[in-house]
Amino acid sequence: MKAIIFDFDGTLADSLVLGLAGVNQLAERFSYPIFEDQDYIRAKGVKQLIKEDLGLRWYQFPVYLRALKKQLMPQLSKLELNEGIEEVTRTLHTQARLFILTSNIRPAVEFIIERYQLDLFEGIYAGTSLFRKHQKLKRLLRRHQLEAHEAVYVGDEVRDIVACH
Repeated sequence: MKAIIFDFDGTLADSLVLGLAGVNQLAERFSYPIFEDQDYIRAKGVKQLIKEDLGLRWYQFPVYLRALKKQLMPQLSKLELNEGIEEVTRTLHTQARLFILTSNIRPAVEFIIERYQLDLFEGIYAGTSLFRKHQKLKRLLRRHQLEAHEAVYVGDEVRDIVACH
């Protein structure tokens, strides 16, 4: 492998608890139920959750995402790396080029990189659409002159696998 591309939420950073808190804070405003079961959220995946459980209309989605980001920004200082991932990325950095491709906001990624002094990533592609990750992966590969068979994408959701195909 010449390159390893990491998802951020759930893969590098343990952001589920913060994200779930933000989603629940918006429940009343957007008229959906409060979620308590983290395993349900993990198993479902963000795209399915939005389509099936939040009941948002397509035109509500941009407003919802802005509101969610506004809720989460003050919480960035609570964001932490997943256990063991710091050592893993430091080891992999000596063996391949590392990248981050995420739908999360750039300040969240930069906060973690600064906090843990992980200046190991050649590129950070943040703010990627939840529904167009495959296009962003292709663009990243082209920009860095990589073939698909030379890279691996490390994610934690079904949509990450779908994007790789």
